Amino acid sequence: MLLLVYYWSVTCSGLPCGAFMHLVRKKLAVLALMTSGFACADEVTFSLTTTGQFSPSNWHDLEFQGLVSPGFFGTTSTGSFLLTDLGTFTLFRPTQGADPYQRMTFALDIDFSAPGGIIGMSSFAAELSGTVNTQHGEVLIDFGPAHHFTFSNAAGSGAFDLAINDVTLSMLGPHSDVDIVSQALTGTISNAFDPPATDALGPTVVPEPLSAVLLGTALLLMVRFSRQRVRQAIR
Repeated sequence: MLLLVYYWSVTCSGLPCGAFMHLVRKKLAVLALMTSGFACADEVTFSLTTTGQFSPSNWHDLEFQGLVSPGFFGTTSTGSFLLTDLGTFTLFRPTQGADPYQRMTFALDIDFSAPGGIIGMSSFAAELSGTVNTQHGEVLIDFGPAHHFTFSNAAGSGAFDLAINDVTLSMLGPHSDVDIVSQALTGTISNAFDPPATDALGPTVVPEPLSAVLLGTALLLMVRFSRQRVRQAIR
């Protein structure tokens, strides 16, 4: 942009003072238009609750407590958002024998109340592995790859990706006093966008700091060149 200002100043050096000042105003208007639409307000607000169930469901040493209303609420920043609490897994030390989890699965169901009109599979299937006995053990809950969602409602349409983070529950050795292990289920929303509503004047924009700095610098350069032209005209 600064090179563009310099080019304009050089190519306009032969103009009379009045014509030069008129051209300065036109160039500044062009610069303002160039920097006005760089950052659009396209963040997405989410509100959700969760439930989940194991299969088979007769394992009493591993539980999941979902997120009930009002649930989780937040807005993305630059298209991303960390879901810090989607529920809690709790593992209990067996009182006898061992609990093998190799043939178990878990289904996480997410109920979105915002944004509205979500299209996509809101159920995440996880595979379990590991064994826990009275001495020690570990359970891994693997949720696999992220899911892609789109949404469409009266306010607009958009899309996002949602990944559920894997969970590892480790039971300490027999000399530990800890017989219950809990861990929060987390996830990440990424690549979220929601194009802003448009009106007769075009899309709503959010000023970008870098654009404002460049425009201000260009303004100062144009004023400097214009003063030089005025001084030359007076001489």
